Amino acid sequence: MFDYVCLGAHDTASAARFYDATLGALGILRCHMPAESDQDGRFGWGSYTDAGASQELSLWVAAL
Repeated sequence: MFDYVCLGAHDTASAARFYDATLGALGILRCHMPAESDQDGRFGWGSYTDAGASQELSLWVAAL
């Protein structure tokens, strides 16, 4: 079983809006990573805690 999946996108802002709406309807919210400084262009949804030490059923979108 996968813990997480990372998809690439050319337009991460549009992808983020799409997944905010789609996954939000399922109750899956965007991860907030205030301690992570290198997350430019990456967005995640699901459970992400302890700087990634604990995640489950997460989806990530990153710039190509």
